[in-house]
Amino acid sequence: IDLGITNLPIAGLSFSTRYYGFVLGNLGGGLSDDIPGKVASGWMPTLDYGIGRERHAHELAHILGRHHAVDSVLGLDPSLQKKGYCGEVATNVAPDFPNLFNVPIGRRPTLGPMDQGPNPMIWGLDFYSIFKNGPMFSQVVNPTNTHELMSYCRSATWPLRWVSSYTYTNLFNILASQFRQYSLFAPGGFAGTRALQAAQNAAADYLLFSGEIDVLQNSAVLSSVLRVRLSAPPPPTQGEYTLRLRDAVGTVLADILFTASLGEADDPENGPRAIAIFAIPVVADPAIRQVEVLHAGQVLATRKASANAPTINVLSPNGGEVLANDPVTLRWDAKDADGDPLTYLVQYSDDGGQSWQTLTLDWQQTSYTLSPDILRATQQGRIRVQASDGFNTGEDDSDNNFIVPNHPPKIGLVSPGENELVIGAQQIVLRASITDREDGSVSDDRVLWTSGIDGRLGSGNELFLSASSLSQGDHTITVSASDGNGATVTRTFPLRFQREATPQLQIEALKELIRITWPAALIEYELESSLNLRPASWTAMTGNTQVLRGMKALDLPTANAPRFFRLRKL
Repeated sequence: IDLGITNLPIAGLSFSTRYYGFVLGNLGGGLSDDIPGKVASGWMPTLDYGIGRERHAHELAHILGRHHAVDSVLGLDPSLQKKGYCGEVATNVAPDFPNLFNVPIGRRPTLGPMDQGPNPMIWGLDFYSIFKNGPMFSQVVNPTNTHELMSYCRSATWPLRWVSSYTYTNLFNILASQFRQYSLFAPGGFAGTRALQAAQNAAADYLLFSGEIDVLQNSAVLSSVLRVRLSAPPPPTQGEYTLRLRDAVGTVLADILFTASLGEADDPENGPRAIAIFAIPVVADPAIRQVEVLHAGQVLATRKASANAPTINVLSPNGGEVLANDPVTLRWDAKDADGDPLTYLVQYSDDGGQSWQTLTLDWQQTSYTLSPDILRATQQGRIRVQASDGFNTGEDDSDNNFIVPNHPPKIGLVSPGENELVIGAQQIVLRASITDREDGSVSDDRVLWTSGIDGRLGSGNELFLSASSLSQGDHTITVSASDGNGATVTRTFPLRFQREATPQLQIEALKELIRITWPAALIEYELESSLNLRPASWTAMTGNTQVLRGMKALDLPTANAPRFFRLRKL
């Protein structure tokens, strides 16, 4: 996901974008490339109301400059990073987190205390937990024992993390002082972005040397060298590692000191991160034929250029095609006279080759299949493929332009839940997440909500209704969205409405307990019990009830004698 944030300082125009990637599954945590950084990613758990739900906010905070919640009193770990109370680490320049308090499981970074200032003891209510009903989650957020977003800490009663006022304030200040929103999809926005890029120094060819360093084992791995066009990239931060460049006979051409970034991972299961990454651009010079990575005079990794560069030829799309079918397969042919294994960088241009978007990196096959949905519509499409033998590169572009047709918007339904039951005067929030590949966001006047019974309900990405404004019955709700080129997409879902909730009382056995449930919307009803069904023997039930999936629930111990329950309207 491209956050679409551009950094526009007053003096010396510069352009930067932050990127975030989602990975589906439960296999890991998250990682940012640096603090502040450019790129971060995180696993999207299938149990979306469980642990990991807040991971993406955690990683985005990293690339905006926030470190883990650490405390200098705990000292440093073997990689010389500051430690936190739950296994988190941070670079030794990270500030100490201020809200450290003794909670039931020991000293931890929390949200509070919030017993001072103009808003003492503000507690939270997690509406998403109520909606999803994770059985192990509390719905109320206590500021004194809820753990900070930038920590690894979690508790049994509240396994999710929330943002503290300390972290929120710092993030707000970063966004307010350093960034402004610049839409690539506003009128003139995409052209404006290119104008910003053109306003910078003229681009030049660079060799990009990158790889990984195991800081504990003192070893390194070099990635394939890439040839890229950049506009005056900043020099690397000087540090304890050296990138040494040599010519064909071994003469040292340059030594570049650099710092490798450990990043900060949201992955407490695997412990502190020991693998640092680096990426150093060097102005392309044909004399550079060898590269080494050194630490304290010891060579950790080396790579030499072979005699011949790869040759490559883009086969398809090569000009004149219309990429309307899904999927689309890009094809090319490549050879290397030295027999070296090849990897490929595949890029797409929607302006006839003036600018390029990377589709995949370190690809090992001579074809790449993708959905045309990820390609911006254009009449001037081109594909570029760069082949690398590890050091030398060769590249080829499509010979002529091809066409990518306009894409309709995409609709993601946020609320209400499918086939949700609404009762009485309950408020209904119709909310959809709508994006368009060409336009970006879709304006409210192009989003329409209708009911199969009542017709037009209103417009906008978000619409608030009172259920009492609907006719009773089973509605089919349709949301439709149109882009600037007239392409329209619709989604439908069922919604049930009743003027008054139907009394329903259910009993189920839970080991040594019984659970009695009834619709939470029946606020005018009272639960009563009796041992013998005589009219005068019914008494109101007392006890702590909870709300589970729209139902009130009361747990009671089992008893040997028969017992009866009923709902009585007050």
